[in-house]
Amino acid sequence: MGGNQKQSKLADGYVSRAEDGGFRGAGGYIGLNHTHNGTTLNTVNIGGEFGWGGDRGLYGARANGTLAGVSHDPAGAEQSGFWGGGRVGDAGASAYHDSQSGSGEIGYRADIISGELGYREVDASSNQDRGGRVGLAAGVPSGGVRWYNQNADGDDRNEYGIG
Repeated sequence: MGGNQKQSKLADGYVSRAEDGGFRGAGGYIGLNHTHNGTTLNTVNIGGEFGWGGDRGLYGARANGTLAGVSHDPAGAEQSGFWGGGRVGDAGASAYHDSQSGSGEIGYRADIISGELGYREVDASSNQDRGGRVGLAAGVPSGGVRWYNQNADGDDRNEYGIG
């Protein structure tokens, strides 16, 4: 995604297909979403997806509803830096692995307010990839496990993590 792309949408969806054209999943959302330079604003956003492979590489399902939220990922603007976000009135459940992004999650949440802050290095010339994240939530007790195995900075060395 280029550094100066702007995108506003009220709804979006997709159907995932296998190589032979067969159905492999679907997903979408409805709500006000605006993205610019790696920052996304969500208002009254409800969405979900499910799949088992196909052109999107999603195995499993996830669903989420957010009253209001903001997130920023500098990798969306092709830069290193701090990333994170916050949400008000957020609930969701997930059990999936996304083979395209190399990430996955199993868990649930129902938070009145939640947020996270992290740092990610996006540098193809670096021999050491660094990153970290911390989160905080207030609301119904939530639980989950997340993982990733991806090459976010394009240096042909995968980054790994679990949380």
